[in-house]
Amino acid sequence: PAAAEQLETLGRQVDVGVYREDGQQDVVKLVKHGLEAAAKARARTVLVDTAGRLQIDEEMMAELTRLKAAVGPHEILLVADGMTGQDAVRIAQGFHQALGITGVILTKMDGDARGGAALSIYGVTRAPIKYVGTGEKLDALEPFHPERMAGRILQQGDILTLVEKAQANVDEDEARKLAKKAVSKKGLDLQDFLGAMKQMQKLGPLKNVLGMLPGINPQVLKAAKVDDNRLKHVEAIVLSMTKAERTDPDLMNGSRRMRVAKGSGRTIQEVNQLLSQFKQMQKMMKVAGKPGAKLPFGPRFPGQYPGKKDRPMSTRIRLRKIGRKKLPLYRIVVADKESPRDGRFIEILGTYDPKQEGAKKIVIDVDKAKGWLAKGATPTDTVEALLKSAGVIAAAPKA
Repeated sequence: PAAAEQLETLGRQVDVGVYREDGQQDVVKLVKHGLEAAAKARARTVLVDTAGRLQIDEEMMAELTRLKAAVGPHEILLVADGMTGQDAVRIAQGFHQALGITGVILTKMDGDARGGAALSIYGVTRAPIKYVGTGEKLDALEPFHPERMAGRILQQGDILTLVEKAQANVDEDEARKLAKKAVSKKGLDLQDFLGAMKQMQKLGPLKNVLGMLPGINPQVLKAAKVDDNRLKHVEAIVLSMTKAERTDPDLMNGSRRMRVAKGSGRTIQEVNQLLSQFKQMQKMMKVAGKPGAKLPFGPRFPGQYPGKKDRPMSTRIRLRKIGRKKLPLYRIVVADKESPRDGRFIEILGTYDPKQEGAKKIVIDVDKAKGWLAKGATPTDTVEALLKSAGVIAAAPKA
């Protein structure tokens, strides 16, 4: 009954009719009665929501098999939890063998799951993934784009989805006005700043938006503890100011700051921090608006690394000791520069044995090493010298 009531509540929110029969135990009869009611209402599409299960059992499968034979559905979609990993794959395989599913909907893709389950489910069922759930609200259901999911898995971002979200949710005229005012002599005031933040909130949780940007390490993003409530706190602080204070933040002396802190229910430190950050943003906006101005991230946009100076600093080629103290032996590995030196690495490129002589001293996969260097991985000074002696990096000509 609780599930049926929840469905009715959701149906009212999106103006979709829901058919239910309290006390009806025969699922096949219930669905047939629902189809008759839908035909009378001239509904062209009917969704049958069956009972959810975390584990596969024979009784449930027998019930679904009878339902399929009686109704003959055009589509059989499996809704799988994207956070359950290999369990989702096993459940998908079981459903597919019994029913022959025609598609999959993956939920909770806004969490730490990066989509590995999507690849595995398709691998065992060959059923296309049609939609992904990226939140708890009703509009957080997106069509599945395999190339974009691949980009998220490989930390290449998902700019297309971000652009689509912006086009659908952001007021283009308002955004154009803010952009024009940002580079003007007057610059943005706190009222404009609040408007820009509200526009950003329309794109969804800040953590999800940042996760769509290329080069963002999910572990670093997780450790950053992005708090969406912070935006609400900022809004409370700004709305506690007078119109004159929002227009000219320089009016904010000690007594005014204390009044705003009390009015917003935040601390005086938070008010000071907001005003300080806003001033920094104003300066950056004015610099960015000048012709020939240097951007904070250099002459190119993030993600473009054509030259040595523009290499990303996320990966490092370093040595990792594996031998004993008196018999040192090292692996040449590629590691995440941001991660602690706890022995984890991305890939082994070769070995370095200082006790050996000649070709046995450095054994390295040249193609792999050059590939990582081309991607922007930066070697330590010691590794750079080893790569030069191995001919991977061309030595500088002597003067």
